[in-house]
Amino acid sequence: MAILSDYAAIPVNPADYAIDLFVSYKRDPQIEYWMSRVVSIIDRELSMALGGSCDIFFDRSSIPPGSNWQTMLQNATQASRCVFGFWSPAYFTASEWCVTEWQSFKQREQFLGLQDGWITFPVRRDIGPFPSQFSSIQCVDLSKHSSVLPAFWNTERALQLEDALRLLIGDLAERIKRAPPFQPAFPFTLAKPFPRPAYQPRFSGTAAA
Repeated sequence: MAILSDYAAIPVNPADYAIDLFVSYKRDPQIEYWMSRVVSIIDRELSMALGGSCDIFFDRSSIPPGSNWQTMLQNATQASRCVFGFWSPAYFTASEWCVTEWQSFKQREQFLGLQDGWITFPVRRDIGPFPSQFSSIQCVDLSKHSSVLPAFWNTERALQLEDALRLLIGDLAERIKRAPPFQPAFPFTLAKPFPRPAYQPRFSGTAAA
């Protein structure tokens, strides 16, 4: 089992899968520790579910200056069997990379005539509005367990998060196992971030005169 975090480790113009699971998330220094702990749990549990063999791509290093980020991202997504998306409002509105990653896997499903969700697995990491076309998509809600404080991992909620992740692993392992054969022509779709949703006040109505 391995957690890869360097785009340079992905073959250029891959001829076969090199990654079982691509972790897609909006990078933010505040949540890096939470993400690293979560990915470690997924790696451990998924490796056991797959029989001790699992390769996860978890981006924690910047693309070197002078490199073509589009080419490196294309290599990484095309060489991955499935995507695990940690959704947050900023995932859709503040990151060209995140939207490109997610849409590329969705385009692959359409390209291959697969059912929605065959190789895409979203979870809600944060509360907040999503773009309308994503708000109706079923996803597991982990927002109550996404604290940025290191002390969180010594609480009951951390144990609940680990239990919730274990419940996902069987489904995730099946998606990896049933990923279609690799094709060099897998789509790679450059996408722009979505506009921020209009502000919706928590309470509406007219104040009393």
